[in-house]
Amino acid sequence: MKNTREIFLFFDGEFQLKPVQIANEILSRYEFLGDPVILPANNNPKATVFVFNTYPDFQVSLSGLCLTTAISHSYFKEMINIVFDMVDIFESFGITFGRIGYIANEFMSPKSIDIVLNKFINKDNFGDIDEYNLSWYNILDSKIGDINCWQRLITDKRNFKDLLYQFDFNTPIDKIISLDMKNIKAFFDCTEKFIEKRVDLL
Repeated sequence: MKNTREIFLFFDGEFQLKPVQIANEILSRYEFLGDPVILPANNNPKATVFVFNTYPDFQVSLSGLCLTTAISHSYFKEMINIVFDMVDIFESFGITFGRIGYIANEFMSPKSIDIVLNKFINKDNFGDIDEYNLSWYNILDSKIGDINCWQRLITDKRNFKDLLYQFDFNTPIDKIISLDMKNIKAFFDCTEKFIEKRVDLL
């Protein structure tokens, strides 16, 4: 399985979405995404309004809650610039983001499945285990303040043979931050170093 990243930019304040114009601006900067699917308006303010989903390694969707960008490992080195670019696009329409979230999916060797079993689970208490989904929570201290972090170790033999080590980060819901380049870099510097350190422990 390929490692992936999903970045969530959450809106701040009141705004009026212009799906067609925003989609066109994204397409002008990322032509390889192909034509988006523009969904009809409805009464749900959180509903998805458009999605770029023709290119599997780089997909973008917009809802009334946030902008989601999903990328494969091919784009990891460009991640900070992509996020800054998306912020810039929306600011050109007078729309700002106040929070950021980030899910990193790291697929580990199948050998890691037994390593985790022996390291984290007392088999005397649980007996034979066919699958597991372990989860725990940390608060990371960063230059932009606290970052929430949920770590998950997941097996799912029906869908993949590897061990999925998932990291789910976001800035606190009660703290609005400015998503300028300095803060974007600080967020990803903290989270990427944390991922690297944790993965190396397995």
